[in-house]
Amino acid sequence: MVWGMSEPTTFEMLARYHIEGNLERGLRYVQGGVMRLSEGPVEVGRENGQQWYRSAFTVSNHGSALIEALINAGCITETITPLGVKSESEFVGLIDDGEDGALVYDRSAGMVTRAVLERGNSHPYNRPLGEILPPNFLSEDGSVPLFDRRGLPRVGSRTRMAFNMSRGVPDITPGSELDFDGKRYISIDACLIKYTAYNELGFGPVVHIARDTLDMFFFRYDPESSGPFVNEDHGIIGVYRPYRLEGGRFVQTGEVSPVVLEGGRLVDGSGNAVLDAHAGSRATDSPGERAYVLGDSPRVPIDTLVDLV
Repeated sequence: MVWGMSEPTTFEMLARYHIEGNLERGLRYVQGGVMRLSEGPVEVGRENGQQWYRSAFTVSNHGSALIEALINAGCITETITPLGVKSESEFVGLIDDGEDGALVYDRSAGMVTRAVLERGNSHPYNRPLGEILPPNFLSEDGSVPLFDRRGLPRVGSRTRMAFNMSRGVPDITPGSELDFDGKRYISIDACLIKYTAYNELGFGPVVHIARDTLDMFFFRYDPESSGPFVNEDHGIIGVYRPYRLEGGRFVQTGEVSPVVLEGGRLVDGSGNAVLDAHAGSRATDSPGERAYVLGDSPRVPIDTLVDLV
C-alpha cells in the first residue's frame, strides 16, 4: 500500500489506538473524571498496570538502511519469523497481541519481524534524562517531579529507550551527512503509549520524541468544553502539546485543545491538522512512497518501523 502525505503519522496511529482501545476499555472505571480501581483512585505519576491497558513503543525512519543500522549498532540482536501485514489496521492490531519484543515493520514489503530492541551504540548523552525532559512529562500539571527523593530520575525503561533511539544510531551509508558531533547518525523518531497516569483520568499520554522536538497527546476531563470530545458522555477531550529542545531541555511551545481524530489525523476544532501546524517539517517527494516523519529534517519516506509492544 502507498501512504500519502495526508495519511496518519505513527504518532497519530498510536493516538487512534489509545482512543479506540485503551480509552474505550477503561471508561467503565472512570467516574466524574477520576479512574477508580478496586484499590482506589489511580495515583497520578504511577503506572496503570491493568491487563486491559496496552502500551506501545515505536521507532521509525526511512528505508531498509535503518534495520541494517540497528543491527550493526547492536540495537537488534535477535529475530524470529517474519509476519505479513496488509494494512494500517492490521499493524495497529498487533498492539493487542500483548507479545514482548520489538516489531520491525517494512512497509514496502508488508512484513513484520519481531525482534529484541536494545540500546546498543545509539547516540550517547551525558546528562540525566530528568534534566532534559519537560517538567510536565510525568503529569499534566507538572506536580510529579522527574526525580525521586534519592535524586534518581523517575523515568521508565520505555522512555529511556525511546530517548536513546531518538538520538540516532551510527549511519554506515556511504555519502551520509555529518551530524553535529562530527559523526554520522541516522535520525530516528520514537513514539510510545505510556503506562504512567498523566492525570486523574488514569491514562498515560502518547509521546513522540525526535532529535529536537517532542509531542504529547493526552486525555483531559473537561465536561464544560464546547467540544469536540473524544468521549462526550464522560466529558473527555483530547489535548495536544508540542515541545522543542532549547538550551538542552524540551520546552513546551503551545497547547491545542480540544483535538480529535478525523480521517486518522489529529485535528483542532476547525479541522486543521495540528501536526502540520506545529511540526515545522518541509515536504519532500519520493517515488512510490510519501509518508513522513516529524522533526526539523525534511519529510522522508518511511518503509521501516520498529515497535516494542
